[in-house]
Amino acid sequence: LIAIGCAPTDLHEMGILLLSIFLRRRGWHAVYLGQAVPLEDLPMSLPEIKPDLLVLAATVIDSAQLLKPIQSFLDQVAPDLRPTFAYGGPAFNQHPELRAEMPGVFLGETVQSGMATIEQLMQEAVKATGRR
Repeated sequence: LIAIGCAPTDLHEMGILLLSIFLRRRGWHAVYLGQAVPLEDLPMSLPEIKPDLLVLAATVIDSAQLLKPIQSFLDQVAPDLRPTFAYGGPAFNQHPELRAEMPGVFLGETVQSGMATIEQLMQEAVKATGRR
């Protein structure tokens, strides 16, 4: 299961909508979280959703910077329910220096590279859990 949404305060959802559709067409179960996903809700919602991968995208630098403390929220989730975190979007393409400050896996600069990275991460999750 892949949970996909926008970084906090980010309302630009076209990219994640397309990514969700592409992933579903490739046979992956994707849950769309929507715009402006509040990080403080993750410790409560992730154990309910049980994703193997959490993808958050940022279009603008302000919302990308709000993702920096995400690890502290993920650490509040039990290790067996904690998803791998991946991120991407125009903010990280226009300001590549942000990638060094971000926990998780950068998806790449294009939708195609993002798809490839997500599929690789999910194949690793399938091997680890035996689920698809």
